[in-house]
Amino acid sequence: MTLPSRRRAARASFIGSGASILISVAQALILMPLCVAKLGSIVYGAWIGATELLIWIQLLDLGIPILMAQRIGAAIGKGDRSEGGHWFATGMTILLCIAGGLLLIGLSVAPFVTSWAQVPAGEASRFTACFRLGVAASVALLVSNGFVSLSSGLQRTVLINAALASGAATGFVVSVVLLLTGWGVWALAAGLAARALVAIGGGLAFLNVLAREGQGLSLRPTRAIANEIATLAPPIAAANVGFLVTNNTEIVLVTTILGPVGALVYALTRRVADGLRAVLDSAAWAVYGGFAHLVASDDRHRARDVLEELLSLRFAAACVCAAMYVAVNQGFVTLLFGVEHFGGLALTVAFAVQTIVSGQTLLLNNLYRAAGRLREGSMLLAGEAVGRVTAVSAALRFFGMAVAPLAAAIVSGIFGLLTVRRLLQDLPASARVSRSPESRRRLAGVAVVAVGISVSLLQPEASWTVVGLTALAIGAAGGALLLWLQPDDFRQRILSGWIRS
Repeated sequence: MTLPSRRRAARASFIGSGASILISVAQALILMPLCVAKLGSIVYGAWIGATELLIWIQLLDLGIPILMAQRIGAAIGKGDRSEGGHWFATGMTILLCIAGGLLLIGLSVAPFVTSWAQVPAGEASRFTACFRLGVAASVALLVSNGFVSLSSGLQRTVLINAALASGAATGFVVSVVLLLTGWGVWALAAGLAARALVAIGGGLAFLNVLAREGQGLSLRPTRAIANEIATLAPPIAAANVGFLVTNNTEIVLVTTILGPVGALVYALTRRVADGLRAVLDSAAWAVYGGFAHLVASDDRHRARDVLEELLSLRFAAACVCAAMYVAVNQGFVTLLFGVEHFGGLALTVAFAVQTIVSGQTLLLNNLYRAAGRLREGSMLLAGEAVGRVTAVSAALRFFGMAVAPLAAAIVSGIFGLLTVRRLLQDLPASARVSRSPESRRRLAGVAVVAVGISVSLLQPEASWTVVGLTALAIGAAGGALLLWLQPDDFRQRILSGWIRS
């Protein structure tokens, strides 16, 4: 039987996730300004706060999909396709139970969410109904995570990622059309529902393809796997909640402490950083199944080299993205949403630092868990979450918006150092001859970000031409520099379109 290509699967996952995220960036250019104009700052700010809670529902899967991807990937790496099928069937059964519970809870708490978000009385009933539709759509998206895990474990990610990208595009179009025709906040809820329907449809289509091909997967739940999941449930659930707290709590905290208008300023100032960070973080998820497959295979001796290359490439890309973001964010926010929605240069720089540091720690934690350290990695992620919530809450109350992302980055950096030390201890030594020092590449990345800050201090004219050309120039120059500093063999593989697995 032909072995799956880890390289091809990771590339397909990254491209598919990147396409979905680029669509979300397009939303920042079209949908978000339209929402500000059609809904007003208070209602739209309230919906942004409520959306963070919907994201919790979408991702509150207790870590089951990430466990499924790791176990299915390891089973396929060993050539046991029947075990891979058992893992999918058992995990999906548990996901459906989780989804049912979250649906009931979400529908029940909708009126309290409306009150918490400080929605005006005249919009309260509509907002509650829209949130309930959003809950149903979010539950469906949670279930679709099971299909993503199966495709990742099988290293066949093209169809699922195409469905995710199509769903994002469909939801975007639905929301824009309905906003323009006067549906108000219903447009945003309907767009989310359309996205969920396409994602579920893509997952079912993927199962149908596997059935027609006769892949040898035994899609039957087993008690043994259910018991193993139950044994691992506490740490992986802690990791899942930790991830959500780490990445989807800041807007909730800002809404609680500063209100919906403050949350809107925070979110709009961070919007470009969110898009860039999501593109970068998609690489962390794209390589998860492949790294699990690698560590369980006969190529295990190459894992340390792969780790070094992934970390180096992600750091370089993050520094270039951060420099572009800092240089143009003021003009971007001012042109799209108005100067009153820009949170300032200090907040922008803080988001840039957070994008680099927190994303690097996420990649490390994913690889650590993919290498089999699910329990240890989960506990590290949970600890990071507690530290970040504490730090961000204190920063918002005593120092203001601009310090909150920096506080989060400091906590993430500490846990990143702890994770990389443990991961390196588990991987076999590399036979590769020592290459160019990593410190030089790190200093170059910091220098690229410093250039972006310097450009922002010049406060160039706020026009789309200036914003576009500035971002292009910094991205091209910074990217070329950091690519040039990569080791020769790795640089050649990047330029030729290959990512070593």
